[in-house]
Amino acid sequence: MVSAAIAQAQPSPSVPLGDPAYAQLDQVVGSGLVRTVIYGQRPYTRREIARITAEARAQLALPAHATRVSVATRRTLESLVRRFPVQDNAAGLRRFAPMARTELLLLDSPSRAIAPAPVGTVQADVNPLLNARGGRRYGQGPTLAFEGGASASLGQHVLVQLQPRVAGGVATRGGRAAPFLGGALQSAALSASRWNLRVDVGRQPLVWGQALDGGLLLSASGPPLDMIRVSTEAPWRAPWVFKWLGMLRGSALLADLGPRQNFPHAKLAAYKLSGQITSYFEFSASVMAQQGGRGAPTTDVWNRFIDLVPALKYALPDDDSQFSNKFAGWDMRFRIPPLHGAQLYMESVFDDMDPRRWRSTWWEDGGHIVGASLAQLGPEGAWGAVAEYHHTGLRYYQHTVFSSGLSSNRTLLGDPLGPQGDGGLLRITRDAGTRTRVQLDLALERRGGDAWGTTADNANNDNFRFVLERARPAEWRQRAMVQWQRTVHPGTVLGVQAGMERVRDAASVPGAGQSNAMAGVTWMWVPQ
Repeated sequence: MVSAAIAQAQPSPSVPLGDPAYAQLDQVVGSGLVRTVIYGQRPYTRREIARITAEARAQLALPAHATRVSVATRRTLESLVRRFPVQDNAAGLRRFAPMARTELLLLDSPSRAIAPAPVGTVQADVNPLLNARGGRRYGQGPTLAFEGGASASLGQHVLVQLQPRVAGGVATRGGRAAPFLGGALQSAALSASRWNLRVDVGRQPLVWGQALDGGLLLSASGPPLDMIRVSTEAPWRAPWVFKWLGMLRGSALLADLGPRQNFPHAKLAAYKLSGQITSYFEFSASVMAQQGGRGAPTTDVWNRFIDLVPALKYALPDDDSQFSNKFAGWDMRFRIPPLHGAQLYMESVFDDMDPRRWRSTWWEDGGHIVGASLAQLGPEGAWGAVAEYHHTGLRYYQHTVFSSGLSSNRTLLGDPLGPQGDGGLLRITRDAGTRTRVQLDLALERRGGDAWGTTADNANNDNFRFVLERARPAEWRQRAMVQWQRTVHPGTVLGVQAGMERVRDAASVPGAGQSNAMAGVTWMWVPQ
């Protein structure tokens, strides 16, 4: 068994979200070869992936796994071991690690704004063909983008990471085409670590949750955030009376949402604690609050602290003004390796939880994701399947005071489904050896168009309830996307993808139909 503890002081670079390694890890973890892993907080560092794969390789040598692990999973594991050798932990990391990514995307899929509602607004757009792209911007037409990245260690305790992006192409607006060229930073962070504690300062992507592309608070579709984050790099054993919690991993952050908020530079405070209670059961709790910004409602430090601790929020007198937009919830994952690498998971996060009205808190103010996956199907266990159901409440991500909602730069931080939505996703994958991977996504989504308001019997919000103010048809979207990836040679991955979407009653306009499409080619170079 490989210990989860980390004694090295030297920071390890984060592996970018969207890297093929994450899909490969999903397959290996589902096989049951990994007993110590926290799934709901990503990205992982190179050192953490090296630890996970080393543990999997050690488990594979045990007789109990001799016949249960498929041929395809064995191939995938060996590929990960070669790319993330355990020597990264023993002998230190390379002082300089470059990467590059080039993408050509052809897009015919206009974004639409999420309409304001009596219960609140959120300044964000809907365009599902661009999901899970880390908030990257594309034009309506061809877009050619290049990202170069590097990480370098500065001594024994400090690491710097940089990943700029330059994109250009043709954007179509109002029926007119115009060229564009722009740049952005996908990440730029300074990291310091000691033992298993890590502090990151700068712009970074972050995903919380169990679903394929992240969760209800922070997803792979959201943009990177300018933040200060304190976290543990690897799971560690809970001390003293908390040993029943098993292996823990924690993260806390304070982020700046930028100048485009209705209260410029509003802050996002959040924390998450994940526990692997048994070898195959993970449970996490998380809290997130949007507060502050220029011109925002004010309160004292004590009330800001209470706002971040739900148990205190409802037990102690506090400031009942709307000085924040708060979410709190949990997620869990249960693995059943002998059943074709089965995994069951769910996430529930609530917008303004109120113990006086559990029913409406659960559904109208709640967001939920339920999913199941099988990692080793068919000949050689080369096939995998995942099914998910997503639900978001009537005013999810929206707010009346913080009218920008839970978004940054017109992109939702969490589930791209947006408010008042229901969606189903089926993903089928085939691992055709260590060099080729094929993925098919099928989705059906419903976004409600009704306008809802709220009312109560008095100023204390007794008998708080939602009231339908205007009925409008729901927008329905049917989507199919296919992706082909091939490792041309070690460290170089070529990807081709295409997608089509049919929209009915677009933007809740009766009879409005729309067909959208995209196609793209991606080349990624990550030295071994």
